[in-house]
Amino acid sequence: MTKSLCRMEILVSAFGTVVMIVLLSLVMNSPVMGEDGFTKGREIEPLPPELKTGDYVWVPEVSPADPVVIIVSIPDQEMLVYRNGVRIGRSTVSTGAKGHSTPTGIFTILQKKVDHESSIYKGTKMPHMQRLTWDGIAIHAGKLPGYPASHGCVRLSEDFADKLYSVTNNGTTVIVTDQKYAPGSTLILTDLPVSPQTRSEQDFRILTTEPGEPQSKSEKDQVIDTR
Repeated sequence: MTKSLCRMEILVSAFGTVVMIVLLSLVMNSPVMGEDGFTKGREIEPLPPELKTGDYVWVPEVSPADPVVIIVSIPDQEMLVYRNGVRIGRSTVSTGAKGHSTPTGIFTILQKKVDHESSIYKGTKMPHMQRLTWDGIAIHAGKLPGYPASHGCVRLSEDFADKLYSVTNNGTTVIVTDQKYAPGSTLILTDLPVSPQTRSEQDFRILTTEPGEPQSKSEKDQVIDTR
């Protein structure tokens, strides 16, 4: 009887230890939340094998000047930031949930505001708002649960939203893609002017190459209809 009780105590103790380890792991891997319930963000070293929710890379010093282009991948739930063709930032995002999908296409930043509240969802804060359309789609700080959860906007962590805001201007190009148009291709650059409309004109060109091919202008450029 005594031996059985001892075994039970050992099993209970071992089980408790495993539970504590699992809980500690979950806490350590969960994104840090800010005062407003938004994801705070965590800066990590460049070239990570993967990004966890709330992680971001920010190295603006590698390309300190010239135009910025932002790419949002809905399938990857990531944002890539390029300046003068050099990637200076990478972050996890949260795009539109089912029924509120984030529109794809080529946009320009129409308006910027550090402290902004939604005119559609009254009282909803949208820090470091960068408007993409006049009907409510924007980039801003928010909660990142690790999957598409917004009403159509592109949510960022608080820290990354602040950093991104510092390098953009009204007119900065933002490309939102669902990867339907050129699966397996890599965006190289855009060298034609973006229409003043929220979406590009039909003949906007995006130069692409297949992985492993030289990154140069060639007949492989592809016309993408984003309307």
